[in-house]
Amino acid sequence: MKKIILAALVLISVNSFAQKYDDKMKILLTILFSLILNFTNAQFVTLSVDTVIYGIWDLQGKTLNINGKISGNVIIKNAIIEANRYAQIFDTNVALENCKTDNFSVAWYGAKPTNTDNSEAFQKSSDMCIKNNIYNLFIPEGAYTISNSWLLRNLYNGRYIPWSLHIKGQGNIWSNKTLLRYSGNSFAVGMQLAKGVIFEGIAITGVYSAPLNLGQEYYFSDFPVVPGYSGLVIDYDGTNLTSGSTGVRIKDTWIEKFDVCYDISPNGVTYNADIIKLENIKVGNCRVGVRSGQAQEKGNEINNIVAWGNTQILIQIGKSGKWQAGHYIVRGGNIAGNVIQLFDVQLSGWNSFTVYGLYAEGIARLGYFSAQTSQHKIPIELDGLNIRFAPQSLAGKQNLIYSWAQRLMISNSNLWYYGVVGDTMTFAGYCTFNNVDFGLSKWQNNYINHLDYSNGNFIIKRTQ
Repeated sequence: MKKIILAALVLISVNSFAQKYDDKMKILLTILFSLILNFTNAQFVTLSVDTVIYGIWDLQGKTLNINGKISGNVIIKNAIIEANRYAQIFDTNVALENCKTDNFSVAWYGAKPTNTDNSEAFQKSSDMCIKNNIYNLFIPEGAYTISNSWLLRNLYNGRYIPWSLHIKGQGNIWSNKTLLRYSGNSFAVGMQLAKGVIFEGIAITGVYSAPLNLGQEYYFSDFPVVPGYSGLVIDYDGTNLTSGSTGVRIKDTWIEKFDVCYDISPNGVTYNADIIKLENIKVGNCRVGVRSGQAQEKGNEINNIVAWGNTQILIQIGKSGKWQAGHYIVRGGNIAGNVIQLFDVQLSGWNSFTVYGLYAEGIARLGYFSAQTSQHKIPIELDGLNIRFAPQSLAGKQNLIYSWAQRLMISNSNLWYYGVVGDTMTFAGYCTFNNVDFGLSKWQNNYINHLDYSNGNFIIKRTQ
């Protein structure tokens, strides 16, 4: 061990000396340093001070314990890296090849909340993890500004190839302890051809300005469209490939102030994006919370979605990308605040859409439903809803459902106006109600069982 520490001290000295000379001298001195290290039989190398290295440093499977910062144009090869997860240990010019570690940290490449821009540190960290097959990438607590899109992808000879990574912050949907502040004008985080990726404990915020709730006009408004301005995108690029991501889990995340918070398959070319699970997610101050765009998105789930900010549409299916509808199941959630519409669903192929156990209050309408296909009457099932619509004095008089889906069924649900007696409920289009309580007084009929209508408006009046 003494020889290793001595070697590090020699390196510092020779690099200080080499600064007076050219790059050839630096390379020669770096080679000398490597020879000193490799001469020993120790399996552990410790660098306790800031060190400048040039060329290639092959540790041949040794454990490299870093307590200082390594700088210089160097490739570190075949090392097991140990370091403090909260400290910088690499300059962004340092590259890794065939290295290992249990937990990589964005702090290792210099990411910290006090930086004006952490784009390079984040990009370098994920690139090195993916290149070296390091699975765990840690983002410490703090608010990090990034100006460029964080591209989570694996490029080889200009083409995308599959990759896997577990990116973990220290937050959840109720806190933004690990926060990415995106100052650019595209998307904040993009995944391409991800396989088995987990993204969790991270909040992302942009600069999108949702309209303020200033009365009835708000509940009839269309929010401004900002194309491509999204928080997190799965399969953002349709260049040079048709395959997409599979088995991605987005969990315990909070995204707000984007045109679209979670955007799946917007590129209009790729397939897959299947077995995607959005779990414990929060959206707000956006035009669309979750959006999907192609028919190969199969077996996807949205579990426990929370929306408490100004939002025009919570979930939009089949109106982006290829303009196809994937297969989605929505389980549970709490919708409050100023969400105008829960769903905008356009089925165009063979995939159904199902919702279980969703609570929402203060909304203007359930939304728009269509199944535009000549071959099938695709089912849309909403089961176990507990909905409190905003009263007409606040949201105006409007249809609570617009349906062009002949097999839309709402079952085992409560559909009430929030705290108001006497407002008239109107529904336009096709729908079947099965065991639904419309908030009628008990002395009348506490629920209406299996009501069908096919054209025009169906009207229910709540009375005292």
